[in-house]
Amino acid sequence: MKITTGNHYLAFVLDEECRQEVLKYWTASHEVIKCHHVTLAYNFSQEDIPRLQDLVDSNPSFTISYLVKSDVVDFFRVLVNGEVLETDSSSSHLTLSHKSHAEASYSSRVIKGEIPHDVYPTLGMDLTGHFELIEKKNK
Repeated sequence: MKITTGNHYLAFVLDEECRQEVLKYWTASHEVIKCHHVTLAYNFSQEDIPRLQDLVDSNPSFTISYLVKSDVVDFFRVLVNGEVLETDSSSSHLTLSHKSHAEASYSSRVIKGEIPHDVYPTLGMDLTGHFELIEKKNK
């Protein structure tokens, strides 16, 4: 996959079998079920492309580290090659579910400490999927 700039962001998208396996082990607490992708870079420039391309080309591993639950959003912290990957807008995570009035981006607000939450250990499941450039929703 070739990384380009544009109205999109870089994500690791779970394949359907992996998504169903995650949903089988952890019940979503909120009505909007996500469990779709790990965002790796949201706002990136031409200067970021070599670093992102190296990441994609290295075929990294993605592993669920722990579950984070709040009143509005639940998500998993995800390790990339055994480490939390700091992104331009947050750090590596997989949103499980959120309230209908919230958005998946509330996960980043929890990570930044803006929303109270609890942390729970998990099985350390490896994630399978593929890289994708996902079109941004213009608001």
